[in-house]
Amino acid sequence: MKRLCVWLACLFLVAPVVAADSPLREQILANLAGQTQKHFYFVQEKKLSMLDKPLVTEGELQINQNPDGQEHTIIWDIQKPYALRYILTRNTIREIDTQGERTLQVGQNPIAAALTQAMTATFSGQWKDNDTLAAVTATGALADWQLLVTPLSADLQPLIKTIAVTGHEGVINTVVIAESNGDSTTIHLKNITVP
Repeated sequence: MKRLCVWLACLFLVAPVVAADSPLREQILANLAGQTQKHFYFVQEKKLSMLDKPLVTEGELQINQNPDGQEHTIIWDIQKPYALRYILTRNTIREIDTQGERTLQVGQNPIAAALTQAMTATFSGQWKDNDTLAAVTATGALADWQLLVTPLSADLQPLIKTIAVTGHEGVINTVVIAESNGDSTTIHLKNITVP
């Protein structure tokens, strides 16, 4: 479960957290909320202090909105070097691999609940003021920006030190997570154009 929680944190914890008003940050978040791209190719590099080389996984990230527009399903599909799929909704996290499927009710794990809410809020544009979850600062300009997320929540601080999200206009390019234990994860995203 820790692997899932860290993965969820690295994916766009920026959405429901708000610090003091910053015009640049607010514009970045508004641009991300208006993003129509919902299908990405990712390469994730996980650096562990006990290993010389990073662990690299590749796959696709897809965000599907239900017809009512109120609910989002997020699919994190690891394709290389092994197959593992996570399907997240507001209430559940499903993990599917070669050994079968497991479902966790989000209410059973407050960390997973907070991180799942953060992911779905990112892509739905439903920003909520919550300065107890994390502090967010923005630097750069709209054409080339960075958001630095520092968790304030007692649930998240043992896992995550900071999250740096870089991009341009309404597109996220890279997410770098510095974990509290010294490990780090870098995720590179590339839009997949759907014909």
